[in-house]
Amino acid sequence: MSRPTLPRGLSYLAAIEYAGVKRKTFDTHWRPRLTPMRQGACLIFDRHQLDALFDALLQESAERCGPASPSTPADSQRQNGPRNEWPSLEKGAHPWAKEDSTKTPPAIGRSTSSTGDTDYASVSARIRKRRTG
Repeated sequence: MSRPTLPRGLSYLAAIEYAGVKRKTFDTHWRPRLTPMRQGACLIFDRHQLDALFDALLQESAERCGPASPSTPADSQRQNGPRNEWPSLEKGAHPWAKEDSTKTPPAIGRSTSSTGDTDYASVSARIRKRRTG
């Protein structure tokens, strides 16, 4: 069975899809470095030119950021999963910090705030006193 072949010329939207980027990224980073061919009202982008630009951008990214390899393969499997370099959505990939047992336990009973009496009766008495006096 033969594989379907892509056309050599791609429309604007097909070129964006082929590159695998968003429209704004294509217009900002890709389009200035490409030479489209105008066919009527359409712009046609050369697939080979897109491939060459993809390789150039990949090379520039590697030079700027360094190689994208995790510290150890075990870390990669636990952190990113086997499919790509994205964070894993699997539960338990990052253990939570252990609870600190040196914390002061919460006070039981009256409020510990420094505002004075904050129970309902004393607050309502102060409000009534202001209104009448």
